[in-house]
Amino acid sequence: SPIDDVVMGGMSFSRIEPTGRNSARFFGMVSLENNGGFASVVSPDVRFDLSNANGLALHIYGDGKLYGFVIRCANNMRIRYQAQFFTEPNVWETVYLPFSRFQPMIFGTILAGAPPMNISHITSCGLIISEKQFGEFTLELAWIASYPV
Repeated sequence: SPIDDVVMGGMSFSRIEPTGRNSARFFGMVSLENNGGFASVVSPDVRFDLSNANGLALHIYGDGKLYGFVIRCANNMRIRYQAQFFTEPNVWETVYLPFSRFQPMIFGTILAGAPPMNISHITSCGLIISEKQFGEFTLELAWIASYPV
């Protein structure tokens, strides 16, 4: 479900929906009005143990913008662990996000002294576009997979 900057008075919006091509499309508009600047979607509650993995691989079709993949863990639901990645425009590609690249964040700010990400108790994941990248965006996601240690 979407979690956009409207929760803080912004005007951005996003959606995620199936494409009919065995993928999902995350799309919308990032607005800088009313101190906005981000749009995101988050999964329903899940329970994943990825303790035997070194990271995640995402097969995507991008628009040339910077995105983030976000993970929440059972040890602290307020903290989001985020890894950013650039996309090549109009090209299917696989991006690799080692767990060591995920940074603890609260409200878009890196949280110093946060507990490490507990990859044995992942409770949700999602996508975000931020960094005040104004305008329309679209990111197609074909699959997410963990890769071994």
